[in-house]
Amino acid sequence: MTGAWLASYLVLWALVIALAVTTLMLGRALRRRTAASDAALSTDGAPRSPVQQGPRRGARLWAVLREPGELAATDRAVLMIFVSRTCAHCREVTAKLGELRAIPRVTLAVRTRDPIELGVDPHLAMMQLHDVPYAHDAAAFGALDIHAVPYVVLASADGAVLASRAGADPAEVRAMVERALA
Repeated sequence: MTGAWLASYLVLWALVIALAVTTLMLGRALRRRTAASDAALSTDGAPRSPVQQGPRRGARLWAVLREPGELAATDRAVLMIFVSRTCAHCREVTAKLGELRAIPRVTLAVRTRDPIELGVDPHLAMMQLHDVPYAHDAAAFGALDIHAVPYVVLASADGAVLASRAGADPAEVRAMVERALA
């Protein structure tokens, strides 16, 4: 073997070893990141995504709401739905408020990110029809880390978050409430 061939083999083996070390380091970093992601589960056990975080279990709902009013004075759990005027899925949810209001052992309330405007807000008529407390509270969205709507938060009578989830399908929300209050 000539010196050039020997040098090329040594360089190739050095590259293989460097690639193996890089692969091991990337694998270790990925395992750490996966472990951190697994630790960040939503309160109903589903993985949290960066888009739809929501409040942590035990967070104090009454402390972040602009006007908790009669909700803080109730002796029942509170099911709070967060909506936005521009969200088409939110309109579907507010159309099903009768189903959500029928869930036993909870008081239903709605908070919106947008200012309430008569004749403009598509949710207002449904809130009035079903006699559901409804308020504009954009600050609560940020304080509770809610970035996706509709978003549902179940809190105990003292305001501690028991469960939360993105989406508000009545059957799924009912199941979440039953699990949390069992």
